[in-house]
Amino acid sequence: MMMYTYTDSLNIIHDYSLFIVSLLVSVIVLVGSTIITCYKVLSETPAEMIRPKAPEPGKRILLERITFIWNRLPFLHKVSLRNCFRYKKRFFMMLLGIAGCTSLLVIGFGLQDSISSVCDNQYDRVETYDYLVSVKEDMTEQEISSIVTELESLDNDSISVSMTSADVEFNNKKKSLTLVACEEIEMLSGYINILNDGKAIDTDSQDECIISNNLADSLKVSKGDKVKISFDNLREKEFVVAGIYDNYVNNYIIMTNDGYTSGCGKIPYQNCLLTKDLADAEPYEMVSKLSNIKNVVAVNSTELSAEYFNEIVKSLNGIVVLVIALSGILAFVVLFNLNNINIMERVREIATIKVLGFYKGEAASYVFRENLLLTVLGTVLGLPLGYFLHGIVMSKIKVDMICFDIHVDPSSYMLSVACTLMFAVLVELFMRTKISAVNMSESLKSIE
Repeated sequence: MMMYTYTDSLNIIHDYSLFIVSLLVSVIVLVGSTIITCYKVLSETPAEMIRPKAPEPGKRILLERITFIWNRLPFLHKVSLRNCFRYKKRFFMMLLGIAGCTSLLVIGFGLQDSISSVCDNQYDRVETYDYLVSVKEDMTEQEISSIVTELESLDNDSISVSMTSADVEFNNKKKSLTLVACEEIEMLSGYINILNDGKAIDTDSQDECIISNNLADSLKVSKGDKVKISFDNLREKEFVVAGIYDNYVNNYIIMTNDGYTSGCGKIPYQNCLLTKDLADAEPYEMVSKLSNIKNVVAVNSTELSAEYFNEIVKSLNGIVVLVIALSGILAFVVLFNLNNINIMERVREIATIKVLGFYKGEAASYVFRENLLLTVLGTVLGLPLGYFLHGIVMSKIKVDMICFDIHVDPSSYMLSVACTLMFAVLVELFMRTKISAVNMSESLKSIE
């Protein structure tokens, strides 16, 4: 909302090529898997199809070779570990399904982390001034001094800078931006922090400039490259990039007044005052007081801008909830189907352990212990997959005027794991009735 223009009517644009590709992929995957499965089943002889399917043969697993661990495991845990790798199809289906669920959760939480951090980074770490006061053009030094005096009477410390629009060109790519010029770059310290990974960037050369990181990424500019800047009077000059500083909202180029004069041909007019409110007054009240100062054109509060940005970020919670809900549905469907198939294929085995005296809880644990282990393995696989997909998603929603801090908080990884395990536990509780319904007489029936 800050960077786009909205109208009263919403025009929905249909991408038919994307629709056709998505439809074709869905049909190929569904029909292809059906054809392969049917071909495999129909290739069997009628005698084999009439007989109940024999259980998969058990095999030694890698953990058995680590004797100091394997020998200390309870017998039923050994059985569960073997069964996990005994049914290969179920193993890979559950692994991929749970990994997909966890990766979707990481993407959802990561979106919130990457977007919500923009506000804190910009207004707490980069733009540390409180108010941007725009003044009238062509004022005398006495009139500007009068404004500064009134700001001091309101406990506002300030510096004067020039902010004008400009264009920058590099390798035939052109971008519009805001050009900031001041007497010395060090003057901005405490008002605008010009840092790259926490390290200060400085230049006093009239042939050098400092650019924001989002602008550098868009133009593929590196430190030491020469960029051509077009000033508001259409004059052009090439400047060497002295450094690239971390910035998250809007695109900026920063230079000294001497650099501006050498490129534009005139001394920059100090049309803006960056102020810091030493009294820490209420922002709405201070904006009103500053606006009433003679020759002040506009006043922008960084605190109010941050509040407005945070309100926009809150609207993203609906997207996160949607992604979590879809992940939950995916986890439930995958786990339910695989559990159902697992139980149906192992009815005689489950009936046998019930005949041997296993209680309901023990019989359920015998089956679900394997599912829990596979869920944990799928979750571990889903975390790096989610990180990779999150990076792809963020690259597709890149905005020209905003630089997202692309990252996933550790707490988001923990939440993704917790949600996946919660979905798995809910499915297992739901499927316990299926275990209880297995008839013990099944174990006494002959397979002939």
